[in-house]
Amino acid sequence: MRDAVRPIVHRFRTALVALGGFAVLAVAVELGLLDAWDVAVRHLARPNEVWGPVQIRADYVVEGLRPTMLVAPMAGATTVACWLWRSLRPAVVAAVGVTVTVLATLGTKWLLARPDPGNTTSGHGGSFPSGHTVAVTVCTGLVVLLFSPMLSPATRRWTWVFPAVLGITMASSMVLQGAHWASDVIGGLLLATALLAAFHGLGSFRRLVPTRSCRIQPTEPTSKVRLPRFRGGAPPSV
Repeated sequence: MRDAVRPIVHRFRTALVALGGFAVLAVAVELGLLDAWDVAVRHLARPNEVWGPVQIRADYVVEGLRPTMLVAPMAGATTVACWLWRSLRPAVVAAVGVTVTVLATLGTKWLLARPDPGNTTSGHGGSFPSGHTVAVTVCTGLVVLLFSPMLSPATRRWTWVFPAVLGITMASSMVLQGAHWASDVIGGLLLATALLAAFHGLGSFRRLVPTRSCRIQPTEPTSKVRLPRFRGGAPPSV
C-alpha cells in the first residue's frame, strides 16, 4: 500500500504543500489571528489612505490584468494550441482548469465571507483569497502547461517565471491599492500554486502530441551484396 501511495505523493508534493499552507492560512484568517498584521501592512502600503502616484501605477496593473481582460488572451492561446496539436484536448484542459479554479476561489470566498479593507464582502462573497491574484497566476500557468510539451526541459523551467512574476505583481498592486489584505493575496498565490501543481501532476497536457506532416519515410538501407571470393583472386572467365 505504501509503495502504491508514494509515487502519487511525490507527483503531487508541491500541490499538497501549497494546499496545506493555504488551509492553515485560511484557518488563521477565520480566527482573526492575522488581523493586526494585515492592518499594519495596509498602513505601510498606503499611508493615511492617500491615493498617490504609487496607487495610480498599481491601478494600471489591476485594471490591465483583471480576470475579464484575461479571457481574450487565454482563448487565443488555447486556439493556437489546438491548431498546433490538431486536437481539441488543449481546449478541454483549459476549460476544466478555469472551471476548477473559479469554483475553488468562489467557494472559499463564500465560506469565509471575509470583509475587505473597505469593510465590504463585494459581489464575490468575500476578500479571501484574492480572485485577481488567482486568476492571473492560473491563466498564465495554464498557457505554460499547454505549450510546455514542445519546449526543452531547460526552457520549460524558465517559462514558470512568467506566472510567478505576474502573480506577485498583481498581489503587490492589490495591497498597494488597499483593495485586499496582505493575507488575501498570499492566499491567492498559494491556491494558484496548488491548482497549477495539481494540473501538472495530473499530466493531461503531457498527452498532447503534435500532428506531424506527412513525410517520405527513409527506406531501410539495402543490405550489401557480397560477391563470392575466388582463390585465384579473380573470377573465372566466361
